Amino acid sequence: MLSKTIFKKLNEYLKKYEGFWLTDKYEESSENVPSLRGFPTSKKTSEDGENLALEAFLKNKRIFFRILADLKDISEEKTGKKQEFVDIYKKAFVSKQIFHNIFNRDFIPSKDTVFKFAFALEATADEAKTLLGYAGYTFGDCIKRDLILRFCFENRITDFLEINEILKRYSQKTLVKEAQKTKKLVILE
Repeated sequence: MLSKTIFKKLNEYLKKYEGFWLTDKYEESSENVPSLRGFPTSKKTSEDGENLALEAFLKNKRIFFRILADLKDISEEKTGKKQEFVDIYKKAFVSKQIFHNIFNRDFIPSKDTVFKFAFALEATADEAKTLLGYAGYTFGDCIKRDLILRFCFENRITDFLEINEILKRYSQKTLVKEAQKTKKLVILE
């Protein structure tokens, strides 16, 4: 059970982002919605016709597993104990199949899967941001769930039961399904 202090700190943290942007639903009728005017929209392509943004993403995706391995090494240094990948994906409640697919160049893990690995490796907020980035994601400053998860990283809350308790308190989708928490590894991804 989490203390009231954590929820008080989280409420203060979320207040920094309150307003139009911190909503669960998009509202079209606001005058404060920024437009894309002024942002580059060029569709530059490489010599072989591929979109440069897609190429950059695929390059990052290819090294996602290496970043995951680096985080594993950092986690081992912090805890002082050796960890096998099998232990990490089980701790993260990720199936063996999903973990195996991460080795394939064409597989993109879901944002929740990346979050699970980051929490299982007890990553810092910066490490989680890096891992998310190499999978093609980022923390959203206007998404309440992302803010809550970033708060958990910043406050070293890595237990999935506690994370789910916080997410439920704020009516957000939990990170790990109830059946998974009982170690019956029922992966529903």
